Amino acid sequence: MTKNSRKRVFALLCLTFIATTSVAKENRIDFSNRSALMFSAPLKGKSQEEFGSGWTKATYRGVTGEQVDLFPMEAFTVGGVIFQDSYAPQISPSGRYAVLDILRAGIVDPGPKGKPEPETRQYCPVLDVGTGCIVSVQSGDLCGGSWDQRKDLWVVPGYDGDSSKAMLDYQFQNVNIVWHEYLAANAKSFRYTLNNALVSNLGITNLMACQPPAADNLDAYAAMARQLIKDGNFSDARYIDKKLGVKGNSSAQSQGLTISVDKARLYDGPSLSTQTRTYLVKGDRVRVLDKSGADWVKIEYRQSNGPFIEKWIQAVSLE
Repeated sequence: MTKNSRKRVFALLCLTFIATTSVAKENRIDFSNRSALMFSAPLKGKSQEEFGSGWTKATYRGVTGEQVDLFPMEAFTVGGVIFQDSYAPQISPSGRYAVLDILRAGIVDPGPKGKPEPETRQYCPVLDVGTGCIVSVQSGDLCGGSWDQRKDLWVVPGYDGDSSKAMLDYQFQNVNIVWHEYLAANAKSFRYTLNNALVSNLGITNLMACQPPAADNLDAYAAMARQLIKDGNFSDARYIDKKLGVKGNSSAQSQGLTISVDKARLYDGPSLSTQTRTYLVKGDRVRVLDKSGADWVKIEYRQSNGPFIEKWIQAVSLE
């Protein structure tokens, strides 16, 4: 290899390294407290043509290693939240807050021209980098602001109001209010689910990041977990279980549901042909692990001598 050839190869290797580190920097933000925000699943193909470039997933990783997705109930399919890659998150002087740049995107049918058209609106959610809590999600003039150079103050030139208060005061409802409003609304409409209530609070993961389990909200969280199981949302119910378990409190995982018939046969699978000789009796408490259609649920039952058993049961056997 000639001297010039070696120089060209070395230059190419340098360019490759620069490009690689640049990409890594673009899709991961490391905060001063050792938490991080990781972006993934970039827009491609038709979605990129319609909405531009950006990421469809953002995952917060806390200092203990726990990871949660931001805006999980608005995951991008044909529409949803897009995390823009044009501007890096703005970090406050103390390092506590990060203002993100997102689009809520969708297809309007019909649009102004009488046919389906993409439509977006910009928002600027504020992330508490210590907890993973989305404190607020603002739009409009507030998104045109920036941090004061020395204090955690959000400054918007010409804004008529307290822009810092609007950005940094917690915007969403207390978990106890969320639960009681759900009960009131559900009593009036059988179509209103707990998921409907959680959407406006950015999902159960954000609710628990902003309002960790405490003595004054344990009952509400446990009740939510039981309702989510009934609704078939096992992943969110298990998430609550995990969080409440850290506090040592009984949750949906330990309380579960109750057998409502005198004798409930257990099955090896979600089929009558797999019936076993064992059964549970009225009043026995079980934890729901999974479901198959509307008629079958997989349960876990702790026997009096200690061991757990996992079997299938007909849904009509539960309260």
